[in-house]
Amino acid sequence: MATGRGLVTRGSITVHHLPMANIGHVKAAAVEESNLQMFKVVGNGHDLEFTSAAHSHGLMQGMNDLRQEGQFTDITLHVRDSVFHGHRAVLASSSGYFHAMFTTDMKESKYEEITLNDVDPAIMQILLDYIYTAKIIITDGNVQDLLQVASLFQVFAVRDACAAYLQRQLHPSNCLGFQRFADNHGCTELADTAAEFSRIYLEEVSQNEEYLMLTKDALLEFINTDDISVKEEILYESIMRWVTHDVESRAKELPDLLPKVNFARVDTKYFEEKVMSHPLIEQLSSWQDAISMKGGPSRGKQLILLLSGKTGRPNLPTQFNHDVFSFNPETQEMTVLCRDPEREANSFYDSIATASKVGDDVVFIRANNTWLFNIKTLQWKKVAPSLRGTYRSETSSVEVGGYVYVLGGHSIEFNREVAFAERYNPQQNVWEVISPMIRAARGAAVASCNGKIFVMGGHTEVGNIADAQCYDPATNTWKLLAPVPIATSGGTAITLHNQVYLIGVKNPATSYDNPFPIYNHVFRYDVATDTWQQVASMLDGHRRCSVVIHNGKIHVLGGTRRDFMSGNMQWVTSVEVYDPNEDSWTPNGRVSQPLFCHCGMMFTVEDEESDEDIDEDHEIQAKKTKA
Repeated sequence: MATGRGLVTRGSITVHHLPMANIGHVKAAAVEESNLQMFKVVGNGHDLEFTSAAHSHGLMQGMNDLRQEGQFTDITLHVRDSVFHGHRAVLASSSGYFHAMFTTDMKESKYEEITLNDVDPAIMQILLDYIYTAKIIITDGNVQDLLQVASLFQVFAVRDACAAYLQRQLHPSNCLGFQRFADNHGCTELADTAAEFSRIYLEEVSQNEEYLMLTKDALLEFINTDDISVKEEILYESIMRWVTHDVESRAKELPDLLPKVNFARVDTKYFEEKVMSHPLIEQLSSWQDAISMKGGPSRGKQLILLLSGKTGRPNLPTQFNHDVFSFNPETQEMTVLCRDPEREANSFYDSIATASKVGDDVVFIRANNTWLFNIKTLQWKKVAPSLRGTYRSETSSVEVGGYVYVLGGHSIEFNREVAFAERYNPQQNVWEVISPMIRAARGAAVASCNGKIFVMGGHTEVGNIADAQCYDPATNTWKLLAPVPIATSGGTAITLHNQVYLIGVKNPATSYDNPFPIYNHVFRYDVATDTWQQVASMLDGHRRCSVVIHNGKIHVLGGTRRDFMSGNMQWVTSVEVYDPNEDSWTPNGRVSQPLFCHCGMMFTVEDEESDEDIDEDHEIQAKKTKA
């Protein structure tokens, strides 16, 4: 063996060792070019592992060509009047149904021809094409049949893709049917989403035939008190609508249905005029006294927690918000609950905190310090600091599986954006480093969906970026997704019905009357198809805002925008609500304190506590904290 600088010769093979810096360049260039080839340093640091996704793609293309030419096929499928040829190895590796048929003692394992009953040949053709090409076109006309056949043959990727398609078609007139259909075929996400959708839009759902034809047991399951989040008046009316649809046989079910309504939350005038005076209620003499006491099940009251961020006092020591607020989306009332932890003397002043909810606790991270804030007790507890020993600002955080993931940000030490990522385990009070992001960024939007983390947009030394990145905790790996349609930073992301909404995207359209772009665009990312769709724009610009889900709708609170004429930053106090069913935004009050770069999350106050008790407890706790 002869060796020279950067060169090793083994027999007739000459291998050039690339410097480490060049390896990174080769990998980055290859990924950016086609995302089909990748080099990875292995072994002693001089060996390269080469991976080509193009190889598997070409292999399947070749197998499909052989299938269409009838070459080397060893199985024939008879589907009604149609005949399909294929390869046992391909079918068995792609379908659990065929795998069991060809690899067990089933008699069909020896057959060269198999007849399949009750399968539409057109659907079978689509499924076989997918098995050989990994491509499929789903339409309104084939989606349900395709889902059924994919479920039968255990081609779960197609089944789940069809379920994702149906999820986008949810409507008050079909959600109950979709839920039953999904349950029958093991589509858990579609079933859960349809159930959630139907309860959110109970008023509209209860006016459709699917709802009116429910059995009593199905209705009781549907209006389960743990899941219903609509007003009690709507719940009461939906019950009465079901009863009066077949009053002769259903009136006797009222004693079992009425306890599902919390009459204590029903408006007094409505209660007297619509409930107590209803002819069917008047006939229930045994129930008159019971419901006149306005009792009912406990459901709790949902409030929005707001903390961290900046206020409308730029360049002043008081520009950082230290208050923790609750905002009632029903009454638009905003209350100070307590104060955040005091800053340490050596903490970096201009660091913006990030927070994520885990159970009854909020993991609050500022600079490299971490606290747990208990929502019920309003108490703060300092815990283990993050592993990154330098201060970072504009990081993104999100909770997945009980862990809080902290991603990217701006490093004070390096004076630039970083791709560093770590996660915190509140149960064990420990941090651990995870794989870094593909693209370093600060001010990126982040959300979780189906157990994965989606990071969208952000800012780097070159300005706003459009990159969308996905992290899979199960494999500790990142991948690039379809880019955001408009490069943007300071947006906020949230998941609803297994789709990720990116809120506050830059609107680049300008005119003489509106020379500065505002941040009111909203884009929806479909996780199943890796595609973006623009939805209705917000009424106002909301950059660096907080976003929560309440009653199946997206609530946007505060943030900033640009003044139309001067270009100066303005603080937005408006609250807007997005209804995905109507694709429309409506105003919902204002926050009493201007806030941006702040965090928002939902929490529940138990019904047993009266509003007066809650306000009194919060007032006492606030005084203790200030003292």
